Amino acid sequence: MRMFKTDSKESQAFVVEKDHLAKLERFAAQFGMLPVFALLISLVDERMMHLLIMPVAELKKSLPEVKHGYSIRFTPTKRSELMAKLFVFIAAGKRRR
Repeated sequence: MRMFKTDSKESQAFVVEKDHLAKLERFAAQFGMLPVFALLISLVDERMMHLLIMPVAELKKSLPEVKHGYSIRFTPTKRSELMAKLFVFIAAGKRRR
C-alpha cells in the first residue's frame, strides 16, 4: 500500500523494486502460477483509493525502468496513461462523507 497524505508535496510515484519482482516470480514458478503485482494507492486529498493489478511480465516491458526497478507514476496527468494500458486492472473507490 502507498498512501499520499493530505497536502503532500511528495512525488506521486512508486518504484517497484527488481528484487521484489524476482521473489514474486520465483514464488509463482514454484506453484505454476502467473506472477502478478498488486498495489493499493490511497490519495487522501482526493478521498480516493486505487487498486492496481498487473502481470509482472507486462509491468517489466511497459513501465519506465529506473535505477532499482520500475516506476509507477500516479500524478493526475500520468494516471490516465497508466489506466489506458490494457494489462492494468484498476479498481477505484471514493470515500463517502
